Amino acid sequence: MVNLKKNKVDCFLSFTESYHDSNMYYLSRFLSADPFIYFKTPEKESIIVPQMEVERARKDCNLRVRSLNEFESDRDRYLGAIKELLNETGCKEVGVPRDFPLYIAQKLNNYKLKPIDLTENRAVKTESEINLIHSVQKTAEMAMKKAVSILKKSSVERNKLYYEDRPLTSDYIRYQINVELLKNDCYSSDTIVSSGRETSSPHNSGKGTLNPGPIIIDIFPKNRENRYCGDLTRSFSKKTDEQTRRIYQDVLEAQEAAFDLIKPGATGSEVHNAVCENLEQKGYETPRTNGKTGFIHSTGHGVGLDLHEHPRLSKGGGELKEGHVVTVEPGIYNPSFGGIRIEDLVVVEEDSCRNLTTYRKNLYI
Repeated sequence: MVNLKKNKVDCFLSFTESYHDSNMYYLSRFLSADPFIYFKTPEKESIIVPQMEVERARKDCNLRVRSLNEFESDRDRYLGAIKELLNETGCKEVGVPRDFPLYIAQKLNNYKLKPIDLTENRAVKTESEINLIHSVQKTAEMAMKKAVSILKKSSVERNKLYYEDRPLTSDYIRYQINVELLKNDCYSSDTIVSSGRETSSPHNSGKGTLNPGPIIIDIFPKNRENRYCGDLTRSFSKKTDEQTRRIYQDVLEAQEAAFDLIKPGATGSEVHNAVCENLEQKGYETPRTNGKTGFIHSTGHGVGLDLHEHPRLSKGGGELKEGHVVTVEPGIYNPSFGGIRIEDLVVVEEDSCRNLTTYRKNLYI
């Protein structure tokens, strides 16, 4: 949470909704699609919500909950409440998020507002947060298992996949994945189920009838209640060929090179460079060589309340700390072939990392 003394402020103030703003949810642990106020002083933390939300807020979060009705009416009721809060506490140096609303800030010109970056606070996860992320990752694995069970039962006809006498499409697999996620109170906005040359574009979500290979499935669910995310990618093939097998093995070895380095004190940049070095020695282009094919993205990113957050396993990535949760997802891509990507989720521990992902890595199905 926000350390007032360290940031040299009298209080911390935020005003936004928490359904999309992960910082607000992180601070309050109250989920609301409508804006509300979060206010922290050295003595206490509180949220100010509309009267209709008071009972739910008191049930869902452990902070002091106050009704907006407690404050005098103002044309902008929230602005009036914010001014009253600052006046009654005598705060002058006010910490705010970096994306604090400008129209509110302009009305607080009697106070010194100091933007505070919350990303580093959120990057180090508590044991409770790690357990929540692990639970979501298990749900991703269950959804992957469902997708693979269908792929295994499919047949190859004229270089296309068929299932139950019908063309097997990306949308059908995606639908089955989403159903499995919803059964476990999770959802995913745009699960990737791509095949053939589509897989050469890492974020191509895939469409139409699936080719026998390569097939990339990237599942990144978010829990509807606790808001934490998971991230899992596997690559598959229904056909056997040496090029696909070799690339898959090379990606697997690059991932292992990253695992070997991830520990407190290492930097995200060092991990990324190790993956690049591993793949460059095998003849692939990487971000270090400005390649347009081969390994064309970062090695990984933090995962928490947002799918992409600090730290980064990439050029310029900073020091890793115990409690960081990061993806490790090297891949090889070429439009003439397609792509292979393998992604696990790991937590940085005392002197190494622990893989939160247990789903097997088998290319052929």
